[in-house]
Formats: sequence, structure tokens, C-alpha cells
Amino acid sequence: MVHNKVYIYVRLFDIPSKSSSRDCIDKDPHCPAWGLHSECERNPQYMVGSEDDLGYCRKSCKSLHRAWGLHGECERNPQYMVGSEDDLGYCRKSCKVCSS
Repeated sequence: MVHNKVYIYVRLFDIPSKSSSRDCIDKDPHCPAWGLHSECERNPQYMVGSEDDLGYCRKSCKSLHRAWGLHGECERNPQYMVGSEDDLGYCRKSCKVCSS
């Protein structure tokens, strides 16, 4: 009989703290590595979050978004990068569609 082990990294369920300045910070030391391994795309809710529920790895993902903007992703993938009026994209600043 073969027994396979599966390990799952689990965080305690907690709510990300609100940042008054909305600055991009990493709340987990693993964020840079996760960002390099495409977790910003695979798991955007956790990594980036939204305007109301900030993600844990906004700093690491933002650096990738800036590079994507420079490489034409704003035009190739506008739904993710820019979004719409009802569903804001993850890279609006990188695509130069917001004021700050």
C-alpha cells in the first residue's frame, strides 16, 4: 500500500489590517518568492486583495505589475490590468489610469 503525503500551507483566518495610506507592503516574508512563482496571478485575492480587503503581498505583486505594464500587458490583458468601472483591475497605476 502506497501512502502519499500532501502538505498544505495554511494561515490562521484573519482580516488584513487597513492601511491608511494604502501603501503597498508585504505582510508575509514569503511574498517575494511567491511573487516570482506567479502567485500574484494564481491567487490574486490573497496576494493583492482589493480596495476594501487588502492582500498580503501587495508590494511584491506591484513590482511585477509595473514590469507587465512596460511589456504591453495593459493592452493585451486589459480586464486584469485595468478592469472596469465596476471591477477595478490590479494594475491601474502601472497602466496609468489612476492619478496616484
